Amino acid sequence: GLALAIVVGAVALGFGLVRHGKRGPLAIGAVGLALMTLALVTGHSPAEAALTIAGVALVALAHWRNAKHLF
Repeated sequence: GLALAIVVGAVALGFGLVRHGKRGPLAIGAVGLALMTLALVTGHSPAEAALTIAGVALVALAHWRNAKHLF
């Protein structure tokens, strides 16, 4: 599940860069995806949960910033 979310998030952020031309959301999202990837290799632990939550929050923030550019 988490690996699929990383792939889908990366594709969506790439489309956002192409569509909006803003690198800020891509940078924020890339950090989030990196945290999510790190969570995959930490094993089941509190660190995994913290990394996943932080990563997802950053990816959501990046998507929100891209959505602001739609209007």
